[in-house]
Formats: sequence, C-alpha cells, structure tokens
Amino acid sequence: RTISGVRIYLQNICKNNFSTSVLLEQLKDSIDIIFLQEPPWSRIRSAPSMVSLEGDDIIGAPKHPDWVCMVRLPHLGEQHPRVMAYVHSQLSLMRPAIRPDLVDHCDIQIVSLYSKGEAFYFMNVYLDAQHTAIDLLSREVDHFPALTYMGGDFNTQSTDWDPGAATRPRSAKLLLELASDLGL
Repeated sequence: RTISGVRIYLQNICKNNFSTSVLLEQLKDSIDIIFLQEPPWSRIRSAPSMVSLEGDDIIGAPKHPDWVCMVRLPHLGEQHPRVMAYVHSQLSLMRPAIRPDLVDHCDIQIVSLYSKGEAFYFMNVYLDAQHTAIDLLSREVDHFPALTYMGGDFNTQSTDWDPGAATRPRSAKLLLELASDLGL
C-alpha cells in the first residue's frame, strides 16, 4: 500500500469496550488506521500475583488479531489515555510507531509510517474543555514535522464549519491557524 492509499477512520468511542471490539471486527477489511478518542481503558483480566490471591489487574484496551494497538501509557497521576490508534497488521512493513519523542501528552498522539525511506506522520487529537491539546500544539507547532494527516475530536463548534454555530471561539481560531502552520 502507498501512503496516499492509507485509509483512516476516527471516532470518539466514549470509553466503550464493546463498541471498540465491534469496530475492530467490522473495519478489519476496509480500514488501515483507526484513531480513537476517549478510548476504553479498563481491567482486561487478572494476572497471577505473589502478593494477592485475587491476582493483579491487567489494565488496557481491547485486542484484536488483525490490529496493533498503539497507545501512550498513562504517566503517574493520569487516569487513562484519551487518544489511541489501532494500525492494521497489513501495514507492518511500513514500521508503524507512536512518536512520544515528538509529543508526549495524553490528548495528542503522532503515529509514523515509513514508505520508500521517508517518514509520514499522522496526528490524533482529543480536545478537552480546557483546550489543553490545542494550546500545547499552538505553542509547539514549530517543533513538529510536516503532517500527512491530523484528525480527532476537537469539541469545538465554530461558524467556520457549522453555519448554525453561534460564535467562533478562540479554540477554533487556534485550530485553523495550527492546520495552516502544519500545511494541512
């Protein structure tokens, strides 16, 4: 597959394990990358433990044999990631990787793919009520490589893309400036 042929699907999955599992199965033959916002992050099973008869909880996201789950593990004090990607195993020759060296934040994820010796970058964003991600991205825009794709749940209404919206909030203005600065 070529980079221009990579098929992307994104959705805010509202932390739903069942919906994620269904999505992984339904899209396995038609999509190459699934970007999720508010992904499920919960107990998968218990593992044997030397200190607890009940075992230790294994926390994570649903697994599927056709998909590689790519997620930044929560840092101390963070409850769960708010962005996650599933990359189809058919793209394994493109060496998919998450890139915390470019951005290390629970609301922003960059996935790279390599084709013909060149890296291509795909960004997944979740914008919380405080606009944390867009503020960070706007401050750090000069440190990012050119993006092939940026998508996510921006939680922002604006007259720029919704004629029924009442206003054009600061977050919408920053989002448009960011996309322009990144060449999107």
